[in-house]
Amino acid sequence: MRRIFFVLGFVVIVLPLSVSLPYFPFRQLRVNPCWLLVLYLGFMLELPWGGLVVMGIALLQETVTTSIHGVLVLPYLSCYLVLRLARTHLIFEGLQVQVFWVLALTVLEKLFERGMLPHGTTPPWWALVVEVALQALMVPILFSWFDRYLRESDA
Repeated sequence: MRRIFFVLGFVVIVLPLSVSLPYFPFRQLRVNPCWLLVLYLGFMLELPWGGLVVMGIALLQETVTTSIHGVLVLPYLSCYLVLRLARTHLIFEGLQVQVFWVLALTVLEKLFERGMLPHGTTPPWWALVVEVALQALMVPILFSWFDRYLRESDA
């Protein structure tokens, strides 16, 4: 039960930050903690509950932060499923390996978003590279935080 409250609280706290970021000068350059939570759940949470939680996070974030529906649900679920289905064939243990997978899947997610957005509304390519690097730099901080709160026993 504690894990559910942690995930809901994390999403509720992060969503207002996602809404207010477009008013800053470098709005293309941001870290998306909800995306990192989705990837963490892909490493740790089994199907089908993980898929439902990921879809809920994507729908909630999409409802609050975007005006085009479907931009987040497809990439979030696709990348979550890639992590879950490749789990038996690939190694995901260790922080360096997880940073690599976050880099690769963030690039995939950004390319999904670019393909789904109308022409002329996509951010420049340099923003994609910097945002992917920022996401990878946040992995050690947020994944250790997620480990602390999501992997503890419910006692």
